[in-house]
Amino acid sequence: MTRAVREMIKSPLGAFTDDVIENSRLINARKLAEVLHLPMTTIAPALGFKPRWLNENPIAANAQRRATLLLHTINEIAGVFGGDKKYAVIYMNTEQPDFKGETPADQLKKGRLDYLAAYVGELASLRPD
Repeated sequence: MTRAVREMIKSPLGAFTDDVIENSRLINARKLAEVLHLPMTTIAPALGFKPRWLNENPIAANAQRRATLLLHTINEIAGVFGGDKKYAVIYMNTEQPDFKGETPADQLKKGRLDYLAAYVGELASLRPD
């Protein structure tokens, strides 16, 4: 895990944060799927779990590290679009040339969250302040 990814995990604040954080201050994986308009079968591999297990245990402690990285990644995507969540959702389902015609959601389904997070981090670093 790169230093940049470790930094992302420490600071998940952004457009989607309030939508997915429980009162217990844990990220709810089911809510992550809902806000992204993606099925659990897409989110679960990115977090390293089977969809059924994650659906039954959406705030599991052992899912929090990867869920935090996913939350930060989608917050970064929203930030690229001025904080607008709807454009982040559209982006997640839009084929990207850098992904050889696949979508960012496809990267999640393949368990490639680290790759997606690094890619989005690079994109975010290129945007003017």
